[in-house]
Amino acid sequence: MIRIFEIKKKNSVSLFIGMLLVTLFTLIACNSIEDKNHNFVTNYGVSFSDQMGDKSFTNFPSRIASFSPEITEIIYALGSGGQIVAINDSSDYPLETAFLPKLGFMNINVESIIKYDPNLIILTAGFEEVAHKLIGLGYQVIFFDAPKNITQLYDNIITMGKILDNHDGSEALVADLQSQMNKTLLEVSKVKVQDKKTLFLEIDPMLYTASDNSFIGSLLKLANVTNIAASVAGSFPQVSLEFIIDSNPDIILLADTDFGTSVENVLQRDTWKNITAVKNKNIYAIEADWISRAGPRFILGLQQIISLVYEIEFAD
Repeated sequence: MIRIFEIKKKNSVSLFIGMLLVTLFTLIACNSIEDKNHNFVTNYGVSFSDQMGDKSFTNFPSRIASFSPEITEIIYALGSGGQIVAINDSSDYPLETAFLPKLGFMNINVESIIKYDPNLIILTAGFEEVAHKLIGLGYQVIFFDAPKNITQLYDNIITMGKILDNHDGSEALVADLQSQMNKTLLEVSKVKVQDKKTLFLEIDPMLYTASDNSFIGSLLKLANVTNIAASVAGSFPQVSLEFIIDSNPDIILLADTDFGTSVENVLQRDTWKNITAVKNKNIYAIEADWISRAGPRFILGLQQIISLVYEIEFAD
């Protein structure tokens, strides 16, 4: 009889231990989430600061709503594009973004965002009110202002790597971009001082351009050109025709072909005919997204500027 009792007692203990383990694994599962490689990220927690202040996130971002084209590109470059559930209309790269819901441009609101049940929402300048409302509702929101130089771009990449629990990937991406940039700058540094070109960049038919106080302006500086609007007040100032004529740039770059501007249009502008760039037909259209988006493709924009201005070729 004693022997039978001992067996029952052992079975009861085993059952208790089994139930305890099931409960433990359930608790772990509830506080874990699969990352992009189907590995469990346990005890997720990250603290950082953005343009709206100090933040602490406790939920792994498995469902991301991104309303920043450049941050969307960064997320894909870090291998986490599959976690994005919604974007804005201007997020069109890489090609996979074509299959995502697009929620407008400047008309994005709280209701349109939360219906996709995101656990990370990425917003930029112009959406401060929406950001405050979402934070008040308990959503994880990160707010990015537009970088004004390469260093700030790298900071954004590292921050996203931290949030995505992919620090190694973000470090590797920054290192790769730095390596490409260093090689690019080495080539353009060979341009002699007397051969340095003056340049006007048109980003809008109403003669808006970029100063040094902008990401685009920082790229022009790295490209070893003299931006005629470098010191004009504001990040994207509107200049006058007289200003352009008086500055007499050697090169004109057009980043406004989406607005119907073309090289032919500029050549036909009667009031521009005495500008050196027009007389010599040194007018070129460029890929606006490469230079306007502070994302991984900036290196292509920098190389394109250098290639067009100084005829320096870069390997694909």
